[in-house]
Amino acid sequence: MRKILTIAGALGVALTFGLAAAPAASAAGYDGTDPVATGCVSGAYVVQSWNFQKGEGRAELVYSPRCGTNWVNVYGYLAGQNYWATISVPSTSKGGQAITAGVSSEHSRQVYAPGNTCVVVAWGHRVPDTGLVGGGTAYVGSC
Repeated sequence: MRKILTIAGALGVALTFGLAAAPAASAAGYDGTDPVATGCVSGAYVVQSWNFQKGEGRAELVYSPRCGTNWVNVYGYLAGQNYWATISVPSTSKGGQAITAGVSSEHSRQVYAPGNTCVVVAWGHRVPDTGLVGGGTAYVGSC
């Protein structure tokens, strides 16, 4: 009986450590993937958001604790304008962008940046033929 309990205990420890290590080992594999297709949107939340000039659009930085990833959402509120947002991780030089036109929204590919990893978000919008109307850059996390 003691031998069975020892084997069962060892198996339980192995399963516990094996299951706990699996997400961390594969998390970097989320770089450049779609947060919706991977399920990383589940439990994700907006870390910070920025309004475009005169409230004509919005950019959001989103974090997924489940996947250890970030991405940007961009929202356009006026027809005839182009909106964009980018995200990058300075320590890895990886990034993504979201571009949308008119009254619509889009999200970028995600980047692996767990916890308080520094990410840089840039955003802007322009009216075709008139140039850049507004935008900005933010450093978020331990930069």
